[in-house]
Amino acid sequence: MEIKGLVDLPGTSRANRSIVSQDGRVIYVMAEGLIYKLDNSGKTVVATFSPTGSLKSDYAAGTLSADGRYLFATGKAAGEDSTLYIIDLTNESLVKTVKHISDTATGIQRVE
Repeated sequence: MEIKGLVDLPGTSRANRSIVSQDGRVIYVMAEGLIYKLDNSGKTVVATFSPTGSLKSDYAAGTLSADGRYLFATGKAAGEDSTLYIIDLTNESLVKTVKHISDTATGIQRVE
């Protein structure tokens, strides 16, 4: 793997995992406090998501649906079990939460 550049992620001290869209144009970064949407061409932050509404949450893992419409992300607030957040990327809205999926859900992946 070759590092192509660095991106400043304001509001977080730690990035946990990144996901690249199928067309390579967008990168989603699961981080402490926020989920970031990056423009891969300019390496800039174009949006942030906070499904819990708290910057103290930690988003550990995620994957995209096969059609790229949904982002499935796991997050954990301090002292709580992990929750799965399903985000509709067409309008960047939270459509579903599944609570108590495990103590630490870090291995989420798409199976085709």
